[in-house]
Amino acid sequence: MPTTPTAPGVYLYEISSGVQAISGVSTSTTAFVGVATRGPMNTPWQISGWGDYNTIFGGLSPSSEMSYAVWQFFQNLGSDAWIVRVGNNATTALSHDAASNPWLDDINGNPSLTFTAFDGGFAGNGVGVSIYFATDPNRFNVVLTGTPDASGNVATETYNGLSMNSRDGFYVEGVINNQSSLVTVARAAGIVFGSGSSTNLPPAAGYPITTVAATMTIVVDGATSVPISLGPWASAPSASDLVSDLSIVALNAVASVAISTTNANAVTITSKTTGETSSVVVLQGSPNDAARLLGFGAANGGVEIDGTAVTRPAPSPASGTLTYHPASSLTLPGTAGNIAVTLDGGRAVTIAVPAAASLTALASNLQAAVQTARPGVAYSAFTAVYDSGADTLTLTSGTRAAGSGVTVANAGTDTTASAAGLTGGVATVGLAQVLTGGMETPFDPTNPYATFFPPSNPKGGLYALEDVQIFNILVLAGISDGATLQDAASYCETRFAFLIMDPPPAYQPPAIETYATGPLPPKSDHAALYYPYIDITDPLTGSTRPTPPSGTMAGVYAATDATRGVWKAPAGTNATLTGAIGLEYNVTDAESAILNPIAINAIRNLTPYGIVSWGARTMHGQDANPSDYKYVPVRRLALFIEQSLYQGTQWVVFEPNDATLWGQVRLSVGSFMDSLFRQGAFAGASPRDAYFVKCDASTNPQSSTSLGVLNVVVGFAPVDPAEFVIITIQQMTGQSGN
Repeated sequence: MPTTPTAPGVYLYEISSGVQAISGVSTSTTAFVGVATRGPMNTPWQISGWGDYNTIFGGLSPSSEMSYAVWQFFQNLGSDAWIVRVGNNATTALSHDAASNPWLDDINGNPSLTFTAFDGGFAGNGVGVSIYFATDPNRFNVVLTGTPDASGNVATETYNGLSMNSRDGFYVEGVINNQSSLVTVARAAGIVFGSGSSTNLPPAAGYPITTVAATMTIVVDGATSVPISLGPWASAPSASDLVSDLSIVALNAVASVAISTTNANAVTITSKTTGETSSVVVLQGSPNDAARLLGFGAANGGVEIDGTAVTRPAPSPASGTLTYHPASSLTLPGTAGNIAVTLDGGRAVTIAVPAAASLTALASNLQAAVQTARPGVAYSAFTAVYDSGADTLTLTSGTRAAGSGVTVANAGTDTTASAAGLTGGVATVGLAQVLTGGMETPFDPTNPYATFFPPSNPKGGLYALEDVQIFNILVLAGISDGATLQDAASYCETRFAFLIMDPPPAYQPPAIETYATGPLPPKSDHAALYYPYIDITDPLTGSTRPTPPSGTMAGVYAATDATRGVWKAPAGTNATLTGAIGLEYNVTDAESAILNPIAINAIRNLTPYGIVSWGARTMHGQDANPSDYKYVPVRRLALFIEQSLYQGTQWVVFEPNDATLWGQVRLSVGSFMDSLFRQGAFAGASPRDAYFVKCDASTNPQSSTSLGVLNVVVGFAPVDPAEFVIITIQQMTGQSGN
């Protein structure tokens, strides 16, 4: 509001209309719930392309109908999906210490870190965690090693310079949990921190003599700054002299000073506190820098340790090796040949070994050849070293996961390895920390209900989607069990979503008719049934694979929504199923005339259009059951409007429930409905014929407003799809007349 006018003139000010614009929600975000080879269990995960699914959930698998459904969804221009990998009685693999506690110990035997497999169930077992200490005494490195995939590839992740300090930019939880596709990590509860300290590196020539005072600043716990003036010294000071000079009142209040326990010539300044912030940092002084003269500070060779250093997880054991001794007994290959090298139990790789004049040359050749063979995976860490003094040739895996090791064998019929003696040697196996304990009850296709609605897990199975704010379409690929579909359809009704259902495999008329008209599947207007299975070319084998149509149809829904709108039926000659090369059963015209009235949406192979969706009815759309939501686009348009209005009117809550608010709501909702009308979503030649919005005293009597209730009534005239196109032809017979 403007200030009170004090002089003649024109005053301008702006006020808000109080109207909030309503934006339409998504219409084709699809939730896929089913079995996958890997990935988090009973946790919704949003993806935007096949590459995401391939990385997170293991790609295509013959045992996962969901994987093929997702593949077909993206092939048919689907763009946004949520994935829920389901499993019964699932547990996730964890790291464990020697006493089987779910953490790794620090160097003092106290709990440090817990690593949890990203993949739930059995898939998480065997992930290796290797710990290396970095040069910086406050930091450490982590190398994660996955299990070999079907091709023998081993995923490896390396994280350097990590810290146990939650305030550090390289905090172990922040770095790994934001980047890793193998594990998540958590710092153990009740972790035992130490005290920060700074120990100097005495100059090699001894402490200097200085005729003027030297200065530096000591910062304790990042908060207390203590300026220090030392000297001048007529003779070189000893460590004891430095302890005495440093023990001033201001420093003694926050730190203790003593001769180093590891070097009698060095001095250690230790904070009197413990914790993440406990630290001692020595900064340079000017003009005569005591830190440089005495070797304090990391820049001058000193060692500064913070309170989290002692909480670092203890380093892992060594890598697996293959050792030949005496190496001089080996026969050097006089000509080039091939050998087979296997690392960490993966797939054997054929390595070309050139002729070698010496064991040193042989080691060099082996190392270069193996590292070149598989760049980017475990082979890049492989080393081969000949020790002439010990007369040993040692091949080292370079990884530190369980089963880390090296094996050398003949490459097929090439006997170079055995002729050179490389098939012998003594092997050791790496014993680094391995995640174990991942369990799950294998999926039982004869009883899918227990997996999709697990009684012991209220947020498991389908109900994992409770953590997803909006999804529009639900796909349970390959599931035709009536009880499972019934509860899935009921869940969709509570979530403004639509269920695309699959028929039982290999069903033909009249069996599919009996199935559809029987007590199951659900006769819900929030669900549609498509028939039959479609044939695709399996990318894994190159052969034909029959696949449930639900994932493909979800993609067709998405493509239709994007090009025509949610009010357009995902059917017709333009609703082509990309990737479909055939059908499990070819529906005829006569059979289509039987299936359509009982709400079975046929998928047909029509020349010249190809394989298309040729039905648009909900399961409530059987001719024997008249329904306002007989058609898929009508129901989905209503869901779109309902969800959009629900989301777009949240601002109304707690506003004064009076005529001003009613007018704002009418304008807000009316603008949204008018935009849909102008896009062709409704029948009617004018807005008056197409929709109405009522929010006034007639919908909000005093009895309602007294209860804090605001009533808005919205109606619309949907455009039903032209299911039957009737054309009347009149033929002129040549009669006379103008």
